[in-house]
Amino acid sequence: MNRLTFLFLVGLTLAACRVDQPLKNPDIDPGAVAASVLSPTSFAPGQLVRLTTNVTLRDQPKAASPTFATAAVGETGTVQKPGIVDSMGDGRTYFLISGLPSSVFGGWIPEVSLAAAGPPPSPPSGCCYAAPPPLGAAGNNGTYSSPWLLQHALDVGVVPLGKDLWLRGGIYTDLYTASLSGTSPFDRIVIRPVRHERAIFRTNLTGGGLAQLVVEGEYLEFWDLEFENTNTNRTVERPQSVYNKGSHNVYVRLISRDAGHGFYNEPTAQ
Repeated sequence: MNRLTFLFLVGLTLAACRVDQPLKNPDIDPGAVAASVLSPTSFAPGQLVRLTTNVTLRDQPKAASPTFATAAVGETGTVQKPGIVDSMGDGRTYFLISGLPSSVFGGWIPEVSLAAAGPPPSPPSGCCYAAPPPLGAAGNNGTYSSPWLLQHALDVGVVPLGKDLWLRGGIYTDLYTASLSGTSPFDRIVIRPVRHERAIFRTNLTGGGLAQLVVEGEYLEFWDLEFENTNTNRTVERPQSVYNKGSHNVYVRLISRDAGHGFYNEPTAQ
């Protein structure tokens, strides 16, 4: 077997469907996924919040999900994830809150029942961050609040050696080529989402000669990225999610939905 590390395959999930099936997956239907991790909300992960009403805790961020405990007005807890909109239900934004006195594990609570009990955490400082538009823009300096466009960040020489590339949450709709490289197995460049944010590569394309992410560099690690194709034409070839052409790369916990091939490795890549 080639020396390419196939940790990717452990975390890869592929939609099992015939080519003549219509696209029925509600997880990737743009009409169903109305919420983005960049949607404006009142609270940030790590922020202390207070309950303004008595609430029931839910095990998912939607009104129809089961409830398992109640929490009283005045209790405080910590936001664990960005808000998620129940776009198929009541339209409210739900937050995962932990550390409540009434529940060891916490649960999902609607935004309307929460108030800030402390300031949001300070954003990370320094390099290197990328994001889709409009947050990511040409001329930005690569910080958390002023991230690069992703293709610019993936070009040779943009990310300094010794630094990693963090992806802000959002929908990445272009086709990307990663030309940057680390220098050794001990000095890899890691590309992964910012903690508590989801980086989703979403296209609506057909054609077997395309890939959402082409990796030409070496000594890279890709973690926790999601790839999906929303095109409903099941009668023609579909693009690949990841096409690896470089050697000594690592792929961990990637998700591929409705691609032609979730992952293809060039035979000459080691």
